[in-house]
Amino acid sequence: MHYMTIHEGVSRLNEIVHLALAEQAISVLLTEEEHTRVRMVISDTPQQFSLCLVTENLHENYRNVHLFLADSAEKAHNQYRQYTFSITEMSLLHMLFSQVLDTEILHLAV
Repeated sequence: MHYMTIHEGVSRLNEIVHLALAEQAISVLLTEEEHTRVRMVISDTPQQFSLCLVTENLHENYRNVHLFLADSAEKAHNQYRQYTFSITEMSLLHMLFSQVLDTEILHLAV
């Protein structure tokens, strides 16, 4: 996953078929300052669509994670869910999910 400019991110998002989701993701990018860098990961399967945008502004020293998700029913109705976290919040969530999953795996192994 490499960094791209805001304009490159908008161009890539314009190629997404899920119009409402793409429009919202583009509006997120357009609120960023010109020097903000973007990373993007897209996964599209029949069951689930997911888009992860990471915006990084080195001048103001922040990174945000924007998640856009749509299951098959949401995709059929051009609907989606959106979540935004600071990179600090995302790191905390990752740690908590890892602990929960490790605990769950330990219980399954017993």
